[in-house]
Amino acid sequence: LDAYKTRHSSERQKLIMVVEDNPDANHATCMLLELLGSKVVSAFSVKEALEQCREHRPDLILTDLHLPDGEGIALAASAKEIHPAGSVVLLTGESHDSEKMLPPHIDSWLLKPLSLADLRKQLDQLELTSN
Repeated sequence: LDAYKTRHSSERQKLIMVVEDNPDANHATCMLLELLGSKVVSAFSVKEALEQCREHRPDLILTDLHLPDGEGIALAASAKEIHPAGSVVLLTGESHDSEKMLPPHIDSWLLKPLSLADLRKQLDQLELTSN
């Protein structure tokens, strides 16, 4: 982990927004991302996430599929209108067989519960870090 953080410390710190209505899962995901050297903001609903998106324009949004006031897929579409360059990764407890089945506006998905290795791999795949 220290080598990973050292390798990426000279870069602009990437801003990632975590959208998860479960407070424990939200906090844990934010902590993992901070361990990887990312700057993190969080939201607990679609409404709050869109407000944060307008204010901060995150490089990546990690959003739960089901939120109290809407779906992560709809959030992705609205977020891409606000900030087209941002990536959106869907967090789900439901297994997916293929990336070909991704809904529009979703760049990838991660299966919950998340691990540090899964997050690191996703950040690298989305080129939010450089090697």
